[in-house]
Amino acid sequence: MKKNSLWTSKLQSALLFLSAFGVIGLFFAGNNPAKDVEMAKASAKSAFAEPAAPVANQAITLVPPPDLDIAQLVSDATDFYNALSSSQQSTLQQDYTTTLARKWSNLPCGSGCRNGIQLGSLTADQLALAQQVIADVLGTTATNGYQEYSDITLSEDALVAAGASSTQYNSGLRWLAFLNA
Repeated sequence: MKKNSLWTSKLQSALLFLSAFGVIGLFFAGNNPAKDVEMAKASAKSAFAEPAAPVANQAITLVPPPDLDIAQLVSDATDFYNALSSSQQSTLQQDYTTTLARKWSNLPCGSGCRNGIQLGSLTADQLALAQQVIADVLGTTATNGYQEYSDITLSEDALVAAGASSTQYNSGLRWLAFLNA
């Protein structure tokens, strides 16, 4: 009985973290890595190449990174979850609802339009664990999303260092949620 319970728990954890993958995937939903690679190759052939115009209402297919290791993702996500206080855990892990899934905006609005825990509220150790989960989900190869995520984050910190408002541009203004399906 205990072995079955452990298996069920691991399955639930895997499904939980796959839902986190979907949420983070929504963050980059406008990206199409395969198309981006094709466009980059075409641009490299000619310095004057024009990128293809985006197609309105184009269906987006979320493709997991080729180096996605589910066991490693579950392990890293569990380590992150266990490093949080019980209050932080309840903020991070939420039940999936349609309303919650639609609660997102790219406008400055704080946690009022975001799900999960704010990365800026984490300790350095917790943040390192969260960044590992994000890297696991987005992928770290040249054609995957973690490098873009990292570049955007560093760019926002550079803007603040140059005098931009830290309430609008700030690497801590990211949220991470684990949504239970």
